[in-house]
Amino acid sequence: SSRNARYPILTYLIASIRTKPVEEVYTLLGDTVYEGTGREIKVGSIADNRYYASVSFEETGDFNILLGQDGDKSISLTAEGGKVFFKMAGVKSDKIQFVSSVEKCRNAEIFVDGRTIEVYLNDGEDVGTRLFYNSNRQGIFCLNSEKDAQVKICEMKPSGNKSEISEIGILDFFEYLFDLWKRYRK
Repeated sequence: SSRNARYPILTYLIASIRTKPVEEVYTLLGDTVYEGTGREIKVGSIADNRYYASVSFEETGDFNILLGQDGDKSISLTAEGGKVFFKMAGVKSDKIQFVSSVEKCRNAEIFVDGRTIEVYLNDGEDVGTRLFYNSNRQGIFCLNSEKDAQVKICEMKPSGNKSEISEIGILDFFEYLFDLWKRYRK
């Protein structure tokens, strides 16, 4: 079909696609807020709720990273029982688990930009983005893990550049990936 002709390379690489942040995003990294290793790491009051966090585990295990909190509402990246997922609390979608295809998280790159949270797991093996409406302008990062984690957190400068990505183009692309997935699943 004409839809498949737009993305021919994916049919050959679908088993090993990795998604990476655009290189330019790293030019927005500001001052290092925290750098260290531990099982319990709490960094509060991150300016403008805009930060980057790199988290690496030498051994995989269960963990919870609180990435946003506003009163009773919260969003966390959680690894528990062989699943890695966004855990929401106090919001309409708190009963829904946004589960990754990654079963064991070795590393995560986390970008928090106000209300948008984007996570790249295992060097781009899986990516997830969630919106979290937060009236608190101070960011939070709170890790609780059964294994040691190496963590680096940097403030992020505003990009000053609003991307104008075509929503229809993105939806077409994901529809195409879903069609491929259904075909290869059979």
